[in-house]
Amino acid sequence: MPDNIFKSQTYGGVEIKQNARKNTYIGFIYSVALHALLILLYVGWTWISSEDKNRIPFYGKSIALIDIAPPPSTSHDIALPPPASAAVTAAMPKLGIPVPVPDIQAPNQVIPDNNISIPVIRILCRAV
Repeated sequence: MPDNIFKSQTYGGVEIKQNARKNTYIGFIYSVALHALLILLYVGWTWISSEDKNRIPFYGKSIALIDIAPPPSTSHDIALPPPASAAVTAAMPKLGIPVPVPDIQAPNQVIPDNNISIPVIRILCRAV
């Protein structure tokens, strides 16, 4: 009798096992079709855009070589720049120099050390 119970079931794990092969095949076909479409779109886009690369762009107007000035001279007859001027002594700055404060005016501060671990006190409470 247990064999008839498992064979008569049409919903649950039995149904999933029956449809798994079909659904896997359909998903595979959709995946292959989507990837083929993306590859074809990429190839088509590169083929269409490559036609523009073969054309030589033309910017501006044509200029005859006679109208162009000669290139600059490469000879070393050019005068050297003047030497840098001597260093000038500057006055000492009046702002930004730390001034020591006497101990009477300075407060005695203690900076806490954050690296010291403080023991945590846990209080056990009972629900009443």
